[in-house]
Amino acid sequence: MLGLWCKRPFAVIDAGSISEDDFIPIDLVYTDRVGQIYMVRDNPKHRWLYLSEMQHAEVMLLKCFDSDLNVPARFTAHSAFELPAQSTDAEPLPGRQSIEVRTLVFY
Repeated sequence: MLGLWCKRPFAVIDAGSISEDDFIPIDLVYTDRVGQIYMVRDNPKHRWLYLSEMQHAEVMLLKCFDSDLNVPARFTAHSAFELPAQSTDAEPLPGRQSIEVRTLVFY
């Protein structure tokens, strides 16, 4: 199944097309603590990107946050979207498989 499109591809917003005002803080309330994530406000200026026909041996690396105020891309939003069928007689697209690994880097 290498080279096939998947039903819900992984997509990111080009960091140059998003501003800090587009991020909406959302509390994650647990029994023992409160965490926080960000939702993203819809904005027609966003430029969404995805890798079509991504291979199983390929990976996408993205930076979700950078504390350095001097870097041009401090935030990147990501999601998935529904890819419409290419034709009415096409076979159903397979689902996307993904593995998420988060890493913190201090230097």
